[in-house]
Amino acid sequence: NPSSSASPTTRPAARRSLAGSAPVNKASQWRIALGTYVAQAYALEPNVEAVMVSGSAARGHADRYSDVEVGVFWKHPPIEDDRTRVMARIEADNKRRFPFDSSEQVWSEDYIIGRATPDAKSTGQFIEVGSYTIDQVRRILEDVLDENDPDELKQNLISGILHGIPLKGDRLLAEWRDAAKYPDSLAAAVVRRYGQIDHYWRRRMLIERDNRFLLNKTLFDVQRSVLHMLLAVNRVYY
Repeated sequence: NPSSSASPTTRPAARRSLAGSAPVNKASQWRIALGTYVAQAYALEPNVEAVMVSGSAARGHADRYSDVEVGVFWKHPPIEDDRTRVMARIEADNKRRFPFDSSEQVWSEDYIIGRATPDAKSTGQFIEVGSYTIDQVRRILEDVLDENDPDELKQNLISGILHGIPLKGDRLLAEWRDAAKYPDSLAAAVVRRYGQIDHYWRRRMLIERDNRFLLNKTLFDVQRSVLHMLLAVNRVYY
């Protein structure tokens, strides 16, 4: 069982969320254990400063459809040898390594761990690893907190850090969490970006024309804008 392995470089994950208020459900507990197993392989690298489990498992409310998200923070950009060495330590099906995504500014690896039966490959739990450099995260924090950049991906990374369970580099992750207080000026920037809801009047036309595709898109766009604004006025990162 890969989730039972231990390493001196990571500590066991707690059975409560980072906030310490809500207990972690069973679906989250074993996903956190799998995330910890994967994190151990990355934590052995001297170039890795911090590792965390994030997503719904870290928040304590994973369900049967939830994947496992692991965040890795490198001192310097990982090279292919680094990534190959880490992946060799992990027992998994369908190991996949992706080149650096310049649009999302992330290195990614995927794993499927465990099997429904011993011979049923790729029937286990999906694990997604996203890697960033420390300098990248600091720039993102500056963009969002100082420049009021409402970018979804940048906000999502900050949210992951705020709710993630640290497995290595507690001090660095705590430093980022302390810095990431949601500023009022960012809330105003988000409302300015999403507050103008265009073309909602067209829903009547689309209903009469039975154009369900564009109707659904119109409703989705409105819901997305409203969600962004609700999160902003409540000072919650996307």
